[in-house]
Amino acid sequence: MDNCASPHSITGHPPPKTRSSVSLSKLLDYIQPELSRKQYRIIKNDKGLIEAYKSAGIDRVEIGRQICEWGKNSGDEAIVDISSKVGLLLQEMGKLSEPYATALEDARGHLKIIRNIEKIVQPIRNRKMRVLDKIQKIRTKTPSQNIKLAALEQELVRVEAESLVAEAQLTNLTRQNFREAFQIELAAAIERAEKEVILAKHGFRLLELLDANIVAPGEPYVPYEHGVQAHQVLSDAEANLKEYQPDDRYRAPGGSGILVEETADEVDQQVNINGWGVAQS
Repeated sequence: MDNCASPHSITGHPPPKTRSSVSLSKLLDYIQPELSRKQYRIIKNDKGLIEAYKSAGIDRVEIGRQICEWGKNSGDEAIVDISSKVGLLLQEMGKLSEPYATALEDARGHLKIIRNIEKIVQPIRNRKMRVLDKIQKIRTKTPSQNIKLAALEQELVRVEAESLVAEAQLTNLTRQNFREAFQIELAAAIERAEKEVILAKHGFRLLELLDANIVAPGEPYVPYEHGVQAHQVLSDAEANLKEYQPDDRYRAPGGSGILVEETADEVDQQVNINGWGVAQS
C-alpha cells in the first residue's frame, strides 16, 4: 500500500438545481412514453446515486490522508505509527467506491436497454388500440361500410402480428437485462463489502496495538514497541486483498460485465421488431 497520498482530485457538493433545470427535468419525465416512464426515473436516479458513491469514495480517501497527516504532528510515537496505517486502510476503503460505481454504470446500461425496448413497444400498443377503436366505431355507427371495415381488419392483423413479436421481445429482453443488471450490481456490492470487511478487521488488529490505558499526570507512558507488528498487519491486509477471489455463486455474468453506454443508448436502432432478439451488428 502506498504512503499517505492526496487523491487526484476532490469534488465538493454539487451546486443546487436551478428552477429551470428542475422544470426541464419534469418536462423530460412527462414526455416519456407511459410504458418507459418508470424505468426512465430509475435510470435518472441511478445516475445521481453513482455520482454520490464516487464522491463518497473520494471523501473517504481524503479523510484517510488527513488522519495520516494529523498523526504525524501528534508527537506521540504510537499515534504516529498507528494513525498512519489506519489512515491507509481507510484510503483503501475509499478506493473501493470507484469499481463499485463502475459496476453500477454497467448495470444502468442494462436498464437502458429495457427502457429503450419499452419506448419501442409503446407506439405499437397505441397503434393497435387506435385500430381497434376505429373498428369498434364503424361496427356501432356505420355497419354498412364493409370495405373500410375489411381494410381496418386487415390492418389489425398486421398490427397484432407486429405487436406479438414486440411484446415477446419486451418480455425476453426485460427478463434478461433485469437479471444481468442486478447480478452485476449485487456481485459488486458483495465484493466491495467483503473487501471492506478484510480492511476493517485488519484495522481492528492495528487498534489493539495501541495502549489506551489511562496514565496519571506525570507518570510515563509505556514505550511503543509494536512498529514491526503494525507493519505486518498492513502487509497482511495487502496480501489478503490480492488473494481475494469472489465466490463463484455470486459472479456477475460475462466476467467483467462491461456494457458500453453508447450501445445501450442505441439499442432502439438495434431492436428488430420483425424478428426475434436484437439484431447483430
